[in-house]
Parts: sequence; C-alpha cells; structure tokens
Amino acid sequence: MANLSVRKLDEEVFSKLRLRAATHGVSMEEEVRHILKQAVANPIRLGDMTVQLFGEKQGIELEWPEHMPHEPLDLLLWWFWILMSFQKSYALTQARLLSHG
Repeated sequence: MANLSVRKLDEEVFSKLRLRAATHGVSMEEEVRHILKQAVANPIRLGDMTVQLFGEKQGIELEWPEHMPHEPLDLLLWWFWILMSFQKSYALTQARLLSHG
C-alpha cells in the first residue's frame, strides 16, 4: 500500500476533518482514506442512487422495466453536439437577417 503525507493543511480543514471522523466513529486517517476513495470512484448511476434512496432497505418494492445497461453520457460529445447545433442555428439566423436587410 502507498503512503501519502499532506503538509500545510489549513487548521480549519484539519478541525473539520477531525470532527467528521469522530462523527463517523473512525480515525482521521480512516476518514481521509474514505474521502479519497469516494473522490476517485466512478460516479453513481441514477438507477443505483434510486435503489439506495428508495429500495428494499427503505421498505419500498420497485418494479424495474427490462432493458440493457448503457454507458454513461459522454459529456464532451454532448457539449460538441450542442455547440454545433447552436452554430448552425446562428448561421441560419444570420443568413435570414442578411437576406431581408
């Protein structure tokens, strides 16, 4: 296992970390490991979050439709598509304005 040392940690952050660890009943070191693990983990999918919040552990039976799992949305591709759509719309608007001008 690797080791990590953090220097020049703000006193307020240190105090809040100590309080957070105490609240969870673990050492500060364990709390930091947990925070770092969450920070680099894959984001939770909406369906998984729904089960955590409203699933059997909360006394709710959910009926799920059958479907194939999908890959998370590629935000870079989505953003590119939005920009291209905007650019096309802008160009059409400019062309209309110039033809009536």
